Amino acid sequence: MSRQSFTNVYAGKRYTIYPGDIPVQEFYHSSEDNSDLFWGGVGHYGYPDFPGTSDIGGDFGLTYNRVENGAAGIGTIQGGTVFGEYRYDGSIYIQTPNEWVTSAATSADNASGQGATAYSKMKPDKPSMNGLNAIYELKDLPGMLKQRFHAKNLHEIGDYYLAEKFGWGALLSDVCNFVVTQRKAQTRLQQLLRDEGRPVKRKITLNDSTTINWEDHGTDTYGSFVGPHFVSYFYAKPGIWRNTLSRVDKTWASARFRYWLPGGPRDIAWTNDMLGKIFGLKPTPATVYRAIPWTWLADWFTNVGDMIDNLETSLVDRLAADYFYCMRHVEDVYEFTHTPFFFRVNTLEHVSVTVSGRRTRGVKTRLRGDPFGWGTNPNSLNGTQLSILGALGLSRLR
Repeated sequence: MSRQSFTNVYAGKRYTIYPGDIPVQEFYHSSEDNSDLFWGGVGHYGYPDFPGTSDIGGDFGLTYNRVENGAAGIGTIQGGTVFGEYRYDGSIYIQTPNEWVTSAATSADNASGQGATAYSKMKPDKPSMNGLNAIYELKDLPGMLKQRFHAKNLHEIGDYYLAEKFGWGALLSDVCNFVVTQRKAQTRLQQLLRDEGRPVKRKITLNDSTTINWEDHGTDTYGSFVGPHFVSYFYAKPGIWRNTLSRVDKTWASARFRYWLPGGPRDIAWTNDMLGKIFGLKPTPATVYRAIPWTWLADWFTNVGDMIDNLETSLVDRLAADYFYCMRHVEDVYEFTHTPFFFRVNTLEHVSVTVSGRRTRGVKTRLRGDPFGWGTNPNSLNGTQLSILGALGLSRLR
């Protein structure tokens, strides 16, 4: 499904000082919008009375290419020397160069690979701290206490830096988390009890960045990038131009969860067990994974740790998502600014005006999130697999 639109705007008029000459009106192309809806061309039925827990959303994808040509009033200008009888009154407008790059945003720029990370970060049953991992890492404390920076001067500065980042820094973080958790554990447990079985909405921004790919500047003698076009005698001196190409990239996710706490008599033993889970004292596959050497480095390049974390629940007995979507917006922005110099009418003083424009090419996508990262389809699972997912509450994911 494609859509196109554009707008033409009055700019000004050309005329001469000779009686009887008819002024010529100038118009310019101020904006243009071309878009293509490549996903989500069907209706999402139910609006405005959507079902309570049903997932009525769907995949959405839109690519677009937009042009915005700015203008600024210049008043009345005139030509020089042999064109001294010619006048122009109105606005000068930009004519953004028709340039682009091959790496512009496409439909492939979506958040399909971020589902596992988003789900892991939004889960409402995350422990307040990783207690078991903090206790396990205390085994490195004796070696940390023996370390001396002055032993080999600068020869071990790399080891010292790593020890500070992943040793003392991590230890300080664990101590701070323990103090905060100790103060707020009861409040966290009350919140878990209050929201049990109720819809809990979560939203997270995974990335929001702007990168300048390149920029350039220079001079232009005869106003090639501005309109309307004049003979060279209208320009008092070379104009100044600058262009910039940047990329804006934002990825975020949204979900609505429901969870159910472990059953049994909710007595003092049950409360102590829940508090232990809040401190991260429950052994889980994710806990074991984090204790394996170098897994932190693997998680810099993959989301294996997030997928393992999503295979289990930490504080609750069952966890499900009524809906879970990952969104991404990637936009390449080509901005162009030009400052030409003209002759003011009668006085011939130099007068300038700065105009700017932009071309943007982008893609907006929304995809159903997948906590396991490989696009699982519940209809393709066998009975045993479905029973396992059902025990975890994940069969209600979609």
